[in-house]
Amino acid sequence: MAQANTSEKDYEVLKEDLAKLRADVAQLVAALAAEQNEKVEGLRAKAGEKLNRAQEASAEAMAQAGEMARGSVDAVEHSVKEHPLASLLAAFGLGLVIAQILSRR
Repeated sequence: MAQANTSEKDYEVLKEDLAKLRADVAQLVAALAAEQNEKVEGLRAKAGEKLNRAQEASAEAMAQAGEMARGSVDAVEHSVKEHPLASLLAAFGLGLVIAQILSRR
């Protein structure tokens, strides 16, 4: 009978220890989740900053490319106005070359 009492007490102590262990594990999981959320938010903020910088850099590159294209168009227009006959002959020659290439296919 004394052994049964001891077994019941051991069982109760074990039950209490398991309940405490469950609570401790739950707290640990909650702490880890909160820490991971903070890390994720930090990474998300860094990614957002990098995306903004990349967008700004691409917008700047697009603006520079547009300026270069406008400069090229202006240069061609100026050249055509300065030498209209040479421009006409060059366009005609280029048309002939393209026609020859396309007719061989």
